[in-house]
Amino acid sequence: MSVEDEWACASLCYRYAAYADRARHKVATLFAEDGTLELHRGKLHGRPAIAEDFKERPCVVTLHYCTNVVIDLLGLDRAEGTAHLLSIGHRSDGEPLLLPLAMPMARTAGIYHDTYVRHRGKWLFQSRRLEVVFNGAR
Repeated sequence: MSVEDEWACASLCYRYAAYADRARHKVATLFAEDGTLELHRGKLHGRPAIAEDFKERPCVVTLHYCTNVVIDLLGLDRAEGTAHLLSIGHRSDGEPLLLPLAMPMARTAGIYHDTYVRHRGKWLFQSRRLEVVFNGAR
């Protein structure tokens, strides 16, 4: 695996975290058309299902921290890896939230188990599964 390939895959992890927080409409673009995403709330199949799940949420503020990214090449166009997650967030029951907010407790800490595929020269998630290690208040 070249450094460029490794960075392209790792970059998906970082973009996923950033998009989940501030550009939810872009999350599905990181996945192959037939990609899957498995989170605590269930398994999503295909880009349209992922896009539907990642609609904007004006009453929720989150920060996803992605660290310890490890990528291994499986072939010229396939790779796998893991990334650690820490997610903190705040939800209101009504009005959109205004910043700054009081520091919340962590919502989730875990490990993403990822497979990557290169399609038309671009690396994408083929699958992403979150193994929850610590679960906080939602």
